Amino acid sequence: MKDDLYLKILRFAYDKKGKSFTSKDLRDALGLDSGTLEQHLIFFKPMKVTDRLIDSNFDGSLYLTSKGMIEAQKHFNKKWWEKTWVQLIMLLGAVAGIIGLIFMF
Repeated sequence: MKDDLYLKILRFAYDKKGKSFTSKDLRDALGLDSGTLEQHLIFFKPMKVTDRLIDSNFDGSLYLTSKGMIEAQKHFNKKWWEKTWVQLIMLLGAVAGIIGLIFMF
């Protein structure tokens, strides 16, 4: 279930830098209705506590768990060469072109 909304929710929570937020904050930021948000939060808050990416405090506010932080870092802190192979191929092509120019002269 790594769809766009999943990544948007994960990005919102990750950008909070450890601060808690409310469901309303999340709904307003992403333009969601309560039903859609709750449906997607089920994925982030499974029954097993150690599997939760987002959890709630006693006051009902939400926060990104350490497991959620690891998942977010996997998605959002990639090095440029990890994002796409196209960039790596372009780099290799540029290097080959430079080497070709050097040997022409």
